Amino acid sequence: MSTEFNSLKSFIDEFGIKGYRSPSWFRTKQMFEVLSLFFSYDLSCLDSDPVFPENGGVGFFRLFRFDSGLLELPCSLLFDTPIYWKIPPENLVKFWAPKIDFIKYCKGMLLITTHPGPNYLGSNSMLSSYEELLKKLAIENWQFMLPSDLERSY
Repeated sequence: MSTEFNSLKSFIDEFGIKGYRSPSWFRTKQMFEVLSLFFSYDLSCLDSDPVFPENGGVGFFRLFRFDSGLLELPCSLLFDTPIYWKIPPENLVKFWAPKIDFIKYCKGMLLITTHPGPNYLGSNSMLSSYEELLKKLAIENWQFMLPSDLERSY
């Protein structure tokens, strides 16, 4: 991994890339050690893993640092995952409401992963669900921040 990231160092620097997100939530201890040499923060952990429970999550929905200094922002809401469990798009916000409410009650961080691309889950019904989610969060006075904002303030 070090060799691969070293070959991309000029690109990382040119575009000011500060964070990393592994494909398919793949992660290892060694990966985080290497990432800390190239990035300030990572988004490769889940708070819990509803799809592959044996892979697990970190059991935490707040920011934390690895021993290497890398800041981890665990994903707490896999917004469109319930589609694979036959939950229709128009019911996603209702499906996730208890977890959203629990995280808010605990003053945790709600980090959302979605796949709104037009060739994946970007249908009109899904886009309406994303919009409904954002409206719910705005009404409930959630503070919206980018990972780079969190990294600077932590």
